[in-house]
Amino acid sequence: MRTVSNEELGVTNLQTIYDSLPFGLLEKDDSSRVKDLSDRIQRKLSHYSSLVNSSRIAIEELFWHHLHRPLSTPAPCCELPDGMLRYDSHFGALVSEELSCDVSVPNHKPLSFSPGHNLTDVFANNLKATSSIKWQYFLSADGGLSEYPAHRIDSKSTGCNKAGDLLRRRNLYLSSVYPEPKFVVMVIDHGSALSPNQLSIAKAIGKYIVTSLSDKDHIGLIALSDELHYAGVGDCFTRGMTRASRQTKFKLNRFIDSLTKAKAPANHSLGFQQALDMARQGMLMSGNDAGAGFQASVSVLLVYISRGLLSSLAEPRQVLELIALGQLCLQGRLVINTYALIDDGKPIMYEKAFLQDVAMQNYSRYNVSFAALERLPIMRGQALAINSTRGLSSTVGDYLSVLLNSSAVHQATITYSPPYWDSIGKGLVISLTQPCFHLDLLVGAVGLDIHLADLVEDFTYFNVPGGRSYVFLIDSIGTVLMHPSLARPNTVSEETIATDIGFLESRTGFAAIRRQMLTSTSGTGRVSFVSNSTDTTEQNGDDDDEIKSTTTLVYTWERVGSTPYIACIVTRHDKAGSDVQVLRRVPPTSLPDLVYHRLDVVSSPSKVDLCRYFRQHSTLTAGSLFLSPAAHLSSFQFESWAEPSPVVIQSFMAFLSDKTKLIANPGLRSAVRSDVGALAQLVPFWRSQFGHSLLRQFVVRRYAATATSGVMIEYPATVRPASFDPLRRPWYQKAVEFPGKIVVTGPSLDPSGSGFVVSISHTIYEGKPSGHHSSTDGVVAVVGADLTLSYMHRMLWATLPFCPDRTGQVRGSSVRCFIMDERGYLLVHPNLLDPSTQGGQANVEQQHLTHHEPLVASDLLNHDRFVLKKACSSYPDRTVQRFYQLNLTLNDQWVDRSGTPDMPVPVLTNLVHGEHCIRYQIVAIQGTNLFVGVVNQTCESATAFCPCSTVDRLCLNCHRMEQSECECPCECPLELDTCINMSDSAQSEAEGLPNCPASEMSSSPPPPPSSRSRDVDLLPSCLAPDCEGRLSEKECFGVVGCEWCVRDSDSQSLLQIPFCTQHYKCYGGVLRGASPYADESNNGGISTADINSSFKSLPVGPVAGGVLAFFCFVALSVYCYRQQTRRRHHGAGSGGYGSGSGAGLRMTHLDNDMDEHDDIEPDLDETTAVVTHEFSLAGGVGLDNVAIVSPYRVNTGYRRPAGGDSDHGYSTMTHDMHEDSEHTTSYVEPLLVGRDRYRPTARSVTTGSFSSRASSPLGPVYHPVRAANQRIVSPGTLLESADELEAERNDKGQRELMDLHSSPPIRMLDDSLGMTVLPDSSLNQLIVPVTVHMVDTT
Repeated sequence: MRTVSNEELGVTNLQTIYDSLPFGLLEKDDSSRVKDLSDRIQRKLSHYSSLVNSSRIAIEELFWHHLHRPLSTPAPCCELPDGMLRYDSHFGALVSEELSCDVSVPNHKPLSFSPGHNLTDVFANNLKATSSIKWQYFLSADGGLSEYPAHRIDSKSTGCNKAGDLLRRRNLYLSSVYPEPKFVVMVIDHGSALSPNQLSIAKAIGKYIVTSLSDKDHIGLIALSDELHYAGVGDCFTRGMTRASRQTKFKLNRFIDSLTKAKAPANHSLGFQQALDMARQGMLMSGNDAGAGFQASVSVLLVYISRGLLSSLAEPRQVLELIALGQLCLQGRLVINTYALIDDGKPIMYEKAFLQDVAMQNYSRYNVSFAALERLPIMRGQALAINSTRGLSSTVGDYLSVLLNSSAVHQATITYSPPYWDSIGKGLVISLTQPCFHLDLLVGAVGLDIHLADLVEDFTYFNVPGGRSYVFLIDSIGTVLMHPSLARPNTVSEETIATDIGFLESRTGFAAIRRQMLTSTSGTGRVSFVSNSTDTTEQNGDDDDEIKSTTTLVYTWERVGSTPYIACIVTRHDKAGSDVQVLRRVPPTSLPDLVYHRLDVVSSPSKVDLCRYFRQHSTLTAGSLFLSPAAHLSSFQFESWAEPSPVVIQSFMAFLSDKTKLIANPGLRSAVRSDVGALAQLVPFWRSQFGHSLLRQFVVRRYAATATSGVMIEYPATVRPASFDPLRRPWYQKAVEFPGKIVVTGPSLDPSGSGFVVSISHTIYEGKPSGHHSSTDGVVAVVGADLTLSYMHRMLWATLPFCPDRTGQVRGSSVRCFIMDERGYLLVHPNLLDPSTQGGQANVEQQHLTHHEPLVASDLLNHDRFVLKKACSSYPDRTVQRFYQLNLTLNDQWVDRSGTPDMPVPVLTNLVHGEHCIRYQIVAIQGTNLFVGVVNQTCESATAFCPCSTVDRLCLNCHRMEQSECECPCECPLELDTCINMSDSAQSEAEGLPNCPASEMSSSPPPPPSSRSRDVDLLPSCLAPDCEGRLSEKECFGVVGCEWCVRDSDSQSLLQIPFCTQHYKCYGGVLRGASPYADESNNGGISTADINSSFKSLPVGPVAGGVLAFFCFVALSVYCYRQQTRRRHHGAGSGGYGSGSGAGLRMTHLDNDMDEHDDIEPDLDETTAVVTHEFSLAGGVGLDNVAIVSPYRVNTGYRRPAGGDSDHGYSTMTHDMHEDSEHTTSYVEPLLVGRDRYRPTARSVTTGSFSSRASSPLGPVYHPVRAANQRIVSPGTLLESADELEAERNDKGQRELMDLHSSPPIRMLDDSLGMTVLPDSSLNQLIVPVTVHMVDTT
């Protein structure tokens, strides 16, 4: 492995290059760095805020004109024609930038303000000036919505103004108009006095209010009948209020949906008493939470949803007395909204009056008086009667208007929303909104959306030399916008769960730093902890203080201007660290050996010769340069390019090679030019190795990437997507995790089309003139290479001759050899080459030792100093990931607890002697992250078992994790207490678990095809492996582009003559095996002509020809025999039914396409009848032994939809019954063997009249059926062959189906026989099964 690292990767060559370059100390400190980050975000948000403000001014001016000349001509978003829309990748939807569209509330007022198309010019100018913004919109005060660019909100909708459309962005409107944190206590009546309609209305109101709250709001919820019910068991649910996070709102909405009608009426006094107590406790609890926004002037809104039915005449006074006492405790800050649930036709006078008095706090009507109460400024609430769930935006939607005071009118500030998932454009966005007023009249709110990836681009790709610092961004309540533990926003494909910074930074003492961050404009804090200084200590769990060191994390933060965001940089300090060195600027040089990687967009024909490298454009005359998002000053702009223009590409290359310093920087970071100059010197070595190395036929490509700028070079040239980040690939991250070691990762699917590969990588240290390096030096680059997966097997067989190759394994060898990494994932195992196993063929990624060697895994857990079961917390998806960690110091000296070195333990073997027929040995491969193992099994099966879920990665027992219990790597739900106060020292039940690193796909997707690219199939191939010329497995196996074909297309049968061919013809060693690539039509990037010509040369041609000739002979013999049999029996009329002239039609005359149709599942109460015709069978056999085959048998060609356990009825709803549909099949099975073949069953023939219908939504399925006494052909002639009948049926097909619908009704031939026949006609008729719903025997 060391030879491969040095001679193939060029580790020593690149290290020598860096040792010759100038390095110096890093001068910038954390305070200046965080200041730069804060200023960049501030400038960006200031620009976006100015756009919102300009839109607000335009809207307020339009409203002034609206007062004199109403603007109320909405253009519904759901009625936009398809011809006006086109797909735009920036918006992620079909849009029209020529106009805006509207969503109006039902029964909107004639003079409602809907500026709609009048805002198009304003919004269009904003988009033209700043192309990075996404949606722009206006939210009217009456519930309407205008959005730009125009798009269809619900393309599947059959009507406009659906509830989901009307709720769109209402939470943004409320948070903009009422920017202060809101405290809401809601009581929902579900007592016995409510009708089902009233209960559904109550649920809809409750869910509307819950959904409209923002993350900085607090809510308490009570379900009321004669007793109280809560959504949770924590104090914040039963006593106080909890923050309205997405997780909390989901839990509350699920609780509301679960409410059912109680057996007793609501106790209003009990409900108000608990609601007032919850309000008091909630205000106290929130006031102790830093960043909660608690202020003395904030009011509490009590929402009471009930029918209002009283249990006694004295109950109203009791309720008002409780409210008065609550006002005294809350100092007059209680506001009450009541919603009377109305059913048409029922008296509501007393109920409505009671709820109205509660909302108005009409104490005088019930003689409730307190002296202190009269001095408080009582705020009146709303009292509304609701009789429908329609139009809640216009009725309940203004429920917060009671909290609007005069001071808020003049505070038209910008409000920033937390990140959320854009359901239309499919991405994470942040909204900037601002209220619009005309004098003191609230008009609405205007806003725009920006991509989260745009806002946090500097935090996503923050890289500092030395790798000891990272950054994160949070808001004023501690919610994380970006952190190294989170995935890049542009790679997120679904909505994520908001996470507090206290969970991601869970070190003891961080709670105090968090409080300082949320309350101060800038500052610095420190957290110190004891860490293990060596891997041996960590793995052995040694507690000796002499070999532990203290590590300090320094937090430096600064608030981003007047926005709610806080930027923070964290730097790690320990004794082992040295001063960070950084590469000085290297004078630019010409780059003759580099071309920009997008060869499909632009290339210089005079400089490079293009060729096809599997499925991509490539060249062998130069290496490719990829500038990752981290190399650009604006990574978001770079990733947003659907396709870089040739001018931009040429400006990149011109700037990097400019020696005159006259060419302007096209937007690259300062360190890019020096890094490119350093890496470019390695390309000539790679090119030489590609043509002359001993391992050249096994290496797919070589590459290197720098640590700070993300510059990457590759040879042969490879096209990469813009979002590709080499610093987040496993080969890079593991190399940095194990500096100085040869790290092997994979297997993974190569996007260029070469199949599954493994990656080998090694770190490059900061330059030193002496050339002496240690693992504590700073990492400046990682160099790596991709090798074919088969080469790893080949290398193992060559190193350990006793390990059987694939042929030996197939013949039943009892010895198995494998290679695994430090997590127990397999890179080499016989099952990975066997397509008949679960890990074979296309499923070779993420195969663990516990999947294929459970006994070895179970026994290894007893070696407590070698393997540990660990867990980490993944907060974005709320899971706890369980995994294994193997000790890489297996060959080093072990240290026991007394400090005395143990003898080296080079080999691990069985520790528990339960399975005497299986023995194993495992040894570490020195200087790598790999282990090699040998298993000798002499019995058929083992009793060991490692529980694994066959459906998902869920652990079978999430309540405990025992070190000695074997289980596959799995995950458990991470349950977080939503009531927890993050300002306290307690964090979560996952406290102590490290954060899981942000994970991305192991296989990088290929870039989208370019509109300018030449057809890759027209290019000559870069490789000439001559696979057909390799006559043995030793010559073929593992060679790039070749595959040793050993199995037939059924994946089970062994080929009589194995052979070598191109890999795309024999994936996984299976002839014409399924491609692991989703786009199988690409054929691995090889042209169709190549495939056709290559298959002609396959050595199986003579064998296939002989087999075909044999089957033709058998078919001809059967044909002649059946013709002779038909002539003997036709016209004989021998005893039995059907002795008439037309009774000679047998099942062999009919189409036998039985399996071309799918089946349906019958109802349990349905019976089946089969309409039959007369048979004339050999030996006079009649209907009494006709076998009826169930029409509901499962078709072998039917497949469930991908990704689900069931098709959920889709198969019965398609219009084309031959495409993913199930329906009855018309046949009597002619191939059943045995005497009972023609014996009817009790369900096969029914008597009496009947009516039937098909289960298909298309109505009955009619098949042409020939009557028993119908002439088949003209008199005096015979139907000589089934081919003639087929031709006749095809000629008349359509006309016969039409005539069949008008045929005379079915008649009974003989009731005693129970036979039903069809009338005479000129139609071809078949036997069909009929689903009977009713049988009339009268």
